[in-house]
Amino acid sequence: MARLNSLTKALTSIGVVVLGVGLGLGVSSSAYAATASAASAAPAVDETFNPKPLEGDVLVPMPCGGVMAFRKVYTGSDGKLTDRKFNAGNANTDAIISQSLNDRYIQGAFHDDEGYYYLISKYELNEAQYQLLHNYDSGKGKCPATAKKYTVKDRIAKANLSWFDAIELTRQYSSFLGSKAASDAVGADKNLSLPSSSASGKEKAVPAFARLPTDSEWEYAARGGLEVSSSQFEADVFPLEEGKEIASYAWYKGQESSSNGRVNVIGLKDPNPLGIFDILGNVSEMMLDPFYATRTGRLHGQSGGFIVRGGSVKSAKADMTTAYRMEKPYFTRGKETKSNDTGMRIVLSLPFTNSTAEVAALNKEASVLGTDSDAEDVKGGGNLNTVADLDKIMAEAKAAQEQYQSDKEKLTQSVVSLQKSLSELRASMVEANAKKDEMRDRAIVSNLRLGGYLCSSIASAQVDLERTLKNEEILKSVKPAACHVDEKSEKCIKAKEQQESKLKYNRELAETMLDYYVSYYADHIADTIGTFDLKFISAQEHNAQKALGKKSGSLSDYIAQFVDDTKGYAKGGRDLDKNKKTWVKQCRALTK
Repeated sequence: MARLNSLTKALTSIGVVVLGVGLGLGVSSSAYAATASAASAAPAVDETFNPKPLEGDVLVPMPCGGVMAFRKVYTGSDGKLTDRKFNAGNANTDAIISQSLNDRYIQGAFHDDEGYYYLISKYELNEAQYQLLHNYDSGKGKCPATAKKYTVKDRIAKANLSWFDAIELTRQYSSFLGSKAASDAVGADKNLSLPSSSASGKEKAVPAFARLPTDSEWEYAARGGLEVSSSQFEADVFPLEEGKEIASYAWYKGQESSSNGRVNVIGLKDPNPLGIFDILGNVSEMMLDPFYATRTGRLHGQSGGFIVRGGSVKSAKADMTTAYRMEKPYFTRGKETKSNDTGMRIVLSLPFTNSTAEVAALNKEASVLGTDSDAEDVKGGGNLNTVADLDKIMAEAKAAQEQYQSDKEKLTQSVVSLQKSLSELRASMVEANAKKDEMRDRAIVSNLRLGGYLCSSIASAQVDLERTLKNEEILKSVKPAACHVDEKSEKCIKAKEQQESKLKYNRELAETMLDYYVSYYADHIADTIGTFDLKFISAQEHNAQKALGKKSGSLSDYIAQFVDDTKGYAKGGRDLDKNKKTWVKQCRALTK
C-alpha cells in the first residue's frame, strides 16, 4: 500500500493523472493469504468476536466486554476532497436495472500515513454481538454479573432483522462508542481502540459513530479496494486463490457450499483480499442508502426500498458476484420486512467536517478546485491555448522533417518518435479539455438559471412592495373606527399609532425582501463574471433558456436579462446602489 501511495504521489507531482483502481499493483489472493496467515501478529480476543485474527485488525470495544473487528479500506488519496471514482456494476448482467455499470465515488473518513480510509466490520454481525447491542439500551442495560461463556451458536450470523432493527443497533453502538465505558475498556486493554477524528488546536477529537455501509462502500470493499489491480477490481468477483473456487469464500445454495439453506457461523470461509469474511453469501447484507435503479452509466433518480448485497445461503452460485444487488421494501403487508437470510455488517465513520478549522480549510481548498494557472483562459475553465501551442510544435516538427527529407541521416528516429508522442499527447489533451469544457458549460447553465430566478424574484418582490405601498396609501385615507366620533380622543390616537406601526412593519418587510434578492443578485453577477469568461457565458445563454416554465413571466426573459446585466457589470459598472436600482427596474419591467 505504501508503495502504491508513493507511486501515486510521484506521478501526480510530474503532472500524470493516475486513472483506475490500484494501478495494476494489487496483490493476489495467494499473496494476501500469506500475509493473513501471520495470525500471531494480530491481537487475540475471544474467537466469538474474531475467529480468524489477521494483521491489521482494528479491534473496537462493545458493551459488556464484547469486541467488533474492523478492517481498513483505503481510498488512496491524501486530499479529503479528492475522492476516488470507480466503476460499479457489471457490464455482462441481464439485471440491467439493478446491476448495470454505473459511476461511483468513494472517500474514507479516517486518515493515517497511507491516506484516507473507512472502517468496515470484518465479519457479519453475529448472535453474540446482536445481544450486546440489543440489551445496551443507551447505557441503561446491565451486564451479567459473571462473564458469559460463548458457544458456537453465538457465532452464527444474525438474521431475521428489519432495516429499522439494523438502524437501531447502529444507534446503540454509536451511543456506546461515545461513552465512558468504551473509554475505560480501551484503557484496560491495549489491543482495543476507539477510532476518532484527529484533535486540532482547541478542537477535541470526535468519536466515530456506527452505521450501515453505503452501497458504494460495500461494493468498493467487496471488490478488494486498492489491494487488487484495476482489472481484478472490475471483474465479476475478487481474485480467488489459485486452485480454489467461489465455494471456498461464500455460503450459497449448492451441494458444494450450503445444502441445507441455514445461516452459518462467521469466519469459516476464506476472506476477500481486504481480509473481509463472508462478504458474499451467508446472509444478505443491508445498506444504509435506499435503492436506486441503474441505467446508462448512472443511478436513476427515484429512490426505492432498501438494498441488500452479497447474496445469501438461499442465493444461486451465479449470484455470488460483487455487483449483485437487490431491492427490498421497507414494509411488507404493513409489517417491517424481515427475512431469515438477511443480516448486516457495520461501518464506522465520522462527520464530513469535525472542526471549525477544518471547515475553513476545506472551503479554501474547494474554492480553487479545477483551476489552471498555466494559461490565460483560466476563468473559462479550459486550457484552450495549450492545444494550439501543441499544434504549433507539431507543425515545426513536421517542417523540420520535410527539410531534412533529402538527408536521411539527419532525419533521426527521435524526430519521428517526438511527432508520435506529441500526436498522442494532443489527443489526450483534447479529450481532457472536452470533458473539462462540458463541466464548465454545465456550471454556467446552472449559474444563468439561478440568475434568471433571482431576477424573477426581484420582480416579484418589487411587485409586492408596490402593492404594499398602494395598500398603505388606501388605508391611510380611511379613518380608524375609533376616530369616527373624535379624532383627538386617546382611543383614536392609539388606533392611528397601531395602524401606522402595522403599515410600517409591512413596508419594511417588503423593502427588506427586495433588498435581499437584489443584493443576492449583485453578488451572483460578481461571482459569475469572476468565475467565467463572457464568451462562455454568452455561448450558454440559449442552453440555459431551454425547456423552462413560467414564473411571473417567462424565466427565459429573466435569464437573458441576467446575461445583459452581467455583461454591463463586466464593462465597468461598479456603482452598486445605481446598479441595484437599474436591476430592479429592468427585472420589474419583465413582469407581465
